[in-house]
Amino acid sequence: ARVRYYACESLFNISKVAGFEIVDHFNAIFEGVCHLYADTDADVKRGVMVLDQLIKDIVTTSPHKFKTKEFVPLLVKMTQAKNPFIRQLVLSWVHV
Repeated sequence: ARVRYYACESLFNISKVAGFEIVDHFNAIFEGVCHLYADTDADVKRGVMVLDQLIKDIVTTSPHKFKTKEFVPLLVKMTQAKNPFIRQLVLSWVHV
């Protein structure tokens, strides 16, 4: 659990520094966030929630760079996840 938490924290720091540049790698990042959302460790869950909020902030401040056409198929795929936390994440992104 500690390694997953540190991975989440590292991705948060990279995203914070890189800013809009992460949009180019958004689908890969989103898949990783989905996997972390399914984690059972409370620290990992809290860390990924903070990371998710940062990514949402970045995407909403640069909507012109966001590739919606590439994201929607991934979003549809993730709606079929059995884990309720992943489905909750997907719904939060639909709301954005």
